[in-house]
Amino acid sequence: MSRTRMAILAAVAVMAFAAAPSMAMTIGGEVFGTFDTHAMSDWKDVTSAINDAGGNIDDPTSSFGGGLGLRLWPNSNWMVAATWEPIFLTRKEEVTGDELKLDANSFQGTLGYFFPTTGNAKYGLGAG
Repeated sequence: MSRTRMAILAAVAVMAFAAAPSMAMTIGGEVFGTFDTHAMSDWKDVTSAINDAGGNIDDPTSSFGGGLGLRLWPNSNWMVAATWEPIFLTRKEEVTGDELKLDANSFQGTLGYFFPTTGNAKYGLGAG
């Protein structure tokens, strides 16, 4: 993303916070579990080469995980969210016992605007 777009996004977020009275602000957290699929074609090629050479290792196509998130509603129309999801992806080669560790961290940010409504449902636009 270009620096200009990032600056505009930051300015909009600051205006949303400045316009909200402090009593209207809501903060929430989340803890979640996941089942992830991975498109790691380079590492899949490596595991295929190991298996073709007589080894026995599973493809790094999926893993279980989880994460933590924080949501901030400065007012009823704006939401800012940040999420951290560690990815624990390890495969063990059965013949030699060697491990292939592909652990990583996913950091995500989201900014959302919700249109004013009178009902319980909310509709809006977001980017992350």
